[in-house]
Amino acid sequence: MFRHMLAKFNVDKNNRRPLMYSLALMVLFFTMFDATMLYMTPLLLSEHNFSKTILGLIIASSSFCGAIFDFLMCKLFKRANFRRFFMLMFIVCAFYPFVLWGANSVLFFVFAMALWGIYFDLLGVGTFDFIGKYVEKRDSATSFGLLQIFRAIAFVLTPIAIGILIDGTQNIYAIYFSLVALVMAFIFFMQLVLQTRKVGPISQEKIAKRRHNLLIEWHLWRKLSKSILPVLLVTLYIFVIESAFWTLAPIFTQSAGFEQYGGLFLTAYTLPALLVGARIGQITKRFGKKRTAMYAMLIGSLVLSSFALMPSELLFCLTIFIASFFIAIALPSINSVYTDFIEEKPIVENEIESLEDFSFNLGYVIGPIMAGLLSDLFSIPLAFSFLGALGVIISLIIISIVPKHINLKVGKKDF
Repeated sequence: MFRHMLAKFNVDKNNRRPLMYSLALMVLFFTMFDATMLYMTPLLLSEHNFSKTILGLIIASSSFCGAIFDFLMCKLFKRANFRRFFMLMFIVCAFYPFVLWGANSVLFFVFAMALWGIYFDLLGVGTFDFIGKYVEKRDSATSFGLLQIFRAIAFVLTPIAIGILIDGTQNIYAIYFSLVALVMAFIFFMQLVLQTRKVGPISQEKIAKRRHNLLIEWHLWRKLSKSILPVLLVTLYIFVIESAFWTLAPIFTQSAGFEQYGGLFLTAYTLPALLVGARIGQITKRFGKKRTAMYAMLIGSLVLSSFALMPSELLFCLTIFIASFFIAIALPSINSVYTDFIEEKPIVENEIESLEDFSFNLGYVIGPIMAGLLSDLFSIPLAFSFLGALGVIISLIIISIVPKHINLKVGKKDF
């Protein structure tokens, strides 16, 4: 399957298949590191007897800090460069597990969450920068689909590995596992750096330097966000669902009497991305990137809204699987739309990437807070159903307002 996907990449005088191999393997091992953190964080917070609402607020603080970092990123980094983004990401990640496991108060947990938000932002902007520069436009959806497959593999394998490693209170082994995964990801990153020194970017066009200050960035953010609002809303909702799931799922499987279905529930959410990733490019070429993302989000939300009506653990798993299947189609489809925007207006690449990351972070602020609050007020199944119903409403609004072609109304006067 991977060879079939990689064979679709254009390989003229510069063979780009090895680049995608290295990036995909880096993402695989890095996601194993991140999935370990994602899996363990709610459990570590639960050990301190926080309510689900407080738990959600603490997890949401990661993306609140990430959203602030998004806005400052255009000031901190004058030019987008995936090498710089990824290197800083690995530096932050090297400290993160020790801060998280050593936290013993709300303040320290919030600090750990801030590091989490920053390193995940760096992964996002680095990935967009790489695909935007080193992959042909027509292959961007396939590229994101490929990365989604490797992320899905990591999300399928990691909960199984962590479940085996953590025996009672011996969750120290999760740290060892995460650090080994991080080292492996760094090795493939270094390989990617060496490869890109021999294979140049698709476009050698140089972008004129421009002044950066916070007022200009604020103006650009406002103008661009109005133009691409429907796309940002799709991204926002997808990550509201993802963050809500990872906030509640580890607790749900332990408290709802899942028994042998506990691992199946987590797998049901992560497996669809592995199944659909190879076909994303074909689907978007037939139906269009925005159209695919919007209607996949609508169907997935509709299925998720029925979650609380399911009478058994097995049907819980089936509902999550179907909803996740369509969300897995929507995410790489909408991500490839951002790379189209960047190709259309490369001078605002940083701003477009930062807006996408801001939507991700806002989703990870709203999702855990809503998940925690709704599950405390009602129940975890009702929380999932409410989020699904909300997605149906948002999808219908987006479908009704999105134009066929989104014009980025940014000109020289804006700088």
